[in-house]
Amino acid sequence: MATLKISDLSVGDWVRYDGKEYQVQCVDGLSEIVTLFGYCEQREESAGNLRPIPITAEILEKNGFVKGRR
Repeated sequence: MATLKISDLSVGDWVRYDGKEYQVQCVDGLSEIVTLFGYCEQREESAGNLRPIPITAEILEKNGFVKGRR
C-alpha cells in the first residue's frame, strides 16, 4: 500500500495508521510530523507512516457528491 508524502496532506484529511482512521489536525512541513485525532486520542506521526483511505462511492455520497452533476 502506498505511503503518503507530507505534501499530500491537508488539515481535515482522513488517513489510516495502525489499522485505525484518524483526522489530520496539524501538518508540520519542516519536521514532516502530522498531528492526528481519532478514537478519543491525539497522536503525532511521521507522514511516511500514514496510509491513504480509498475513496468509495459511499464516501463521496456522504460528502454531498451527486453523480452526473457538474
